[in-house]
Amino acid sequence: MAFASIDKVEQVIIPELVETKYSGSQMVNYGRDNHYVDYLYGLYNDVTSLKTIIDGTADYVCGDGVEGSVNLEIDWREFVHLLATDYLRYGGFAFEIIRTRDLNNIAGVYYIDFRDVRSDEDNEVFYYNPDFKKNYVRSSKTIILEKFKPDLRQPKSIFYYKNNHSTVYPIPRYSGALKACEIERGIDEMHLAGIHNGFYGSYIVNINSGVPDEKEQEQIEKDFNEKFCGAGNAGRFVLNFSNGKDNQATLQKLDVVDFSDKYRAAATRAREQIYAAFRAIPALFGIMTETTGFNEQEFSEAFKLYNRTVVKPIQILICDMVDKVFDMQGVLNIKPFSMEQNNEEIVN
Repeated sequence: MAFASIDKVEQVIIPELVETKYSGSQMVNYGRDNHYVDYLYGLYNDVTSLKTIIDGTADYVCGDGVEGSVNLEIDWREFVHLLATDYLRYGGFAFEIIRTRDLNNIAGVYYIDFRDVRSDEDNEVFYYNPDFKKNYVRSSKTIILEKFKPDLRQPKSIFYYKNNHSTVYPIPRYSGALKACEIERGIDEMHLAGIHNGFYGSYIVNINSGVPDEKEQEQIEKDFNEKFCGAGNAGRFVLNFSNGKDNQATLQKLDVVDFSDKYRAAATRAREQIYAAFRAIPALFGIMTETTGFNEQEFSEAFKLYNRTVVKPIQILICDMVDKVFDMQGVLNIKPFSMEQNNEEIVN
């Protein structure tokens, strides 16, 4: 059989968190190509379940409001939300500390995008450059910042937190579900491709009037795709002109195995693994997966458990880290959601 074109099979390769250094540099690469953090960011943007959990949990972390006890011009709720989001996406967060001119007090704290930070092997010196997100990095834009230490009086320093001590860079809590994330992303891309490529994989169109040369074959394929394939061509008919039945074009439907059930099962399994990585259930984020009913009391109990095991530890972590910077307790006060105010104390 002669085919006009055959699509290539693409293999999905999940990158590993490889930490290496270039000769003569103290900076450790974040992944083999220094873009592992950008891979995680791409998953966050492309995988609906992952983005829903991270965004929803960050909202839960902020509760009904965040207040600061120090007199700084900063939106504390936004600050906490950004740190919580990075912690959930990457397993770590960073922010810059600016001291007053006499270096005795804190003049400001500013969130830093975790994708823009690299570290030395000991997490003592950090490198900030917005170009790290790009393939070409202008080293002249790299700013070197020392690790924040209360007893040192640097004009500028960086507070860097990671969730583990065995590697230079953090490991996201959903690292065991990366394959599940790729499955969900792949299924979404497959469905999108199916919508935009109507006949793809379902029919063979036989043009029984001889075999044209390669250039004509390509033009016929192009014209056919433009006329009859894609989401906007549903319901259109094929009009054929021929010199008798022997030369008529025929449309042959392929007997393709129906993979819908398999894809549905794969999508469900992938979603379950992603939620399991966060110890969450879809109902907490507005997604009802079953029709067995989920009443208000059950939702309240599920939220209390998730709040106790996931949300509150992140709140305490962020509050403790900010307290260390200001060398005082209670810098941040996070109000719990109204449904919990009778049972939960304010986190600070």
